[in-house]
Amino acid sequence: MRWPAKAAADRQLGASEIQLGELALADAWHEAARGLLTAWFDALRDVRTASVLQEQARLVTQQMATTERRVAAGEAATLELLAAQAEAARVDALAARAQGQLQVRLQALERLYPGLPKPLDMGATGSALWSVAPPAADVTAAQWATKILDDNHELELRRP
Repeated sequence: MRWPAKAAADRQLGASEIQLGELALADAWHEAARGLLTAWFDALRDVRTASVLQEQARLVTQQMATTERRVAAGEAATLELLAAQAEAARVDALAARAQGQLQVRLQALERLYPGLPKPLDMGATGSALWSVAPPAADVTAAQWATKILDDNHELELRRP
């Protein structure tokens, strides 16, 4: 035997629990996407850092070779050669450290997101990422704000 409003209250409670579960699922998806985005851009940054440091190491090696020739020709002091060698060693160490950090980051990305392609170095301007202009938005700022607030699962979870 049930009280008259008990069935309606149970249905309402069940609907609330379903909605709460759907919002929790949306929140889990959102957090997973944020984690992927963070990991991806960390890896992109490490790819670019390693690339820049490798280029710097190449340039410093060229400068050291030039300094060696100048010292051999008597145009530069040996102290200049020692400074060039020290700088080359410093930049080589930084490049090796960046390459190691990149390998660790790529392995973590592969472990967390198997099958995801590895991020590539897009160059200083990132022109390969932006070869096509994004489509123009035909929505106003107020419409975007409304859409974002309506689709915000974090706000939905906190509403009574």
